[in-house]
Amino acid sequence: MHNIKDIRKDFNNFKEKLKNRNIDTDLNNIISLDEQNRKLIQEKETLEMEKKTISKSKDQKLFEKSKELSAKIEEINKSQLKLQSKIDSILSSIPNLPLSDVPIGQDENANVEIEKKGEIKDFDFKPKTHFVLGENLNMLDFDLATKTTGSRFVFVKKQLAQLERALSNFMIDTHTQKNGYTEISPPLIATAETMYGTGQLPKFENDQFEIKLEADEGRKFLIPTAEVILTNIVKNQIINKDDLPIRVVASTPCFRKEAGSYGKDTKGMIRQHQFYKVELVSIVENDKCADELERMSNSATMILDELKLPYRKINLRCKRVV
Repeated sequence: MHNIKDIRKDFNNFKEKLKNRNIDTDLNNIISLDEQNRKLIQEKETLEMEKKTISKSKDQKLFEKSKELSAKIEEINKSQLKLQSKIDSILSSIPNLPLSDVPIGQDENANVEIEKKGEIKDFDFKPKTHFVLGENLNMLDFDLATKTTGSRFVFVKKQLAQLERALSNFMIDTHTQKNGYTEISPPLIATAETMYGTGQLPKFENDQFEIKLEADEGRKFLIPTAEVILTNIVKNQIINKDDLPIRVVASTPCFRKEAGSYGKDTKGMIRQHQFYKVELVSIVENDKCADELERMSNSATMILDELKLPYRKINLRCKRVV
């Protein structure tokens, strides 16, 4: 979540960058709410100081005055907390600002190709889709998954299940042995606070699988990606600069409702509610983020290079508000 102080300090830049992300947020409104909030805080602190002075004097004649101040402080505190909650709600919906090198455009033609490797095979026949091949070979069974669990799940069987496991192991071994990552096998359940900390809540709440537990345990969710749980390993900690960078990798099942997906996007193993993924997470200093992103990207493409799979590396555009 953005700090309101940063928006105050660099208002015009925030406004412009958010337009570049096609986010039409009323920053004037949040600044106005912030001013009201700070005014209430200042008013409350003034009254608290006055009450403290009265308390020190121990003058019984001022007892009623102290009670009046307490009532005013309580009233202001309630108003201030409501305002703060409203501000936090708006701040939590504002995405990260795009970097200066991110292209801006209305469609995919504005994307910038950074690198292209490998050759796409040209078949002399019409290739079958992965789900047709999988069903014909009795290695993918969507009907059985629908019967046991529901739609958007699949049974992966025989050699295809072995291949899925082998690919995961290959990626983990490559990242730990060649790319300097530490393997972690994390919990698959996250608290609401953990989900909030990585932006899954509140914006993507409709895509999450929430677990029903005891009422006093708080809200908990199946992880939509290992990134959620891995990023939070440094939550509420002060990390020694000498201990950075922290690079971790995990292979986990992931769970998403994919609420906005439909039609061809849900055919086969695309947009499934459950899928396996190898996730890379790096914790670095602010000024080293861009370099680390490039390093992570190269670690990922190393896998494609080793498997001799063609790929493109693209700097995706932002769609500006018009």
